[in-house]
Amino acid sequence: MKMEKKRPRGVVIFAILFMLVPLNVVIEFIGEVPFYGFRELVPTYFGPFISSVFFIVLSIGIFKLKEWARAICVWGSILFFIWGWTCFLVGWNPLGVMGLGELVYIIYPTIVGIPTLFYFTRPKVKEQFKRKKIANT
Repeated sequence: MKMEKKRPRGVVIFAILFMLVPLNVVIEFIGEVPFYGFRELVPTYFGPFISSVFFIVLSIGIFKLKEWARAICVWGSILFFIWGWTCFLVGWNPLGVMGLGELVYIIYPTIVGIPTLFYFTRPKVKEQFKRKKIANT
């Protein structure tokens, strides 16, 4: 008999949040089509569309409690945090962020990276993502 794993509320919240990333790309793309035209924007949005597919797959993996999705969240949040602070400390602005400038590189990775890392490394959450071995009886 197969037991259904109970999804923690935080897992559902993170899955929904990661699903909103591609939605932002699609909304931005649709908003710019009237100004630049579809053919002009496709090459520009190729990278964001690929990352959107990645986030959709990651969201589904998180929602289905797949261990690989949890590992990507943990390692991704560490790399995102390191990348953000490195950009800030060396004064590199790869995204051309205006306004807050380099502060964006420490604010966003800190607000997103630390809670993601904290949540997905909690023992109770890690336990939910572990595969259950079926005992032969």
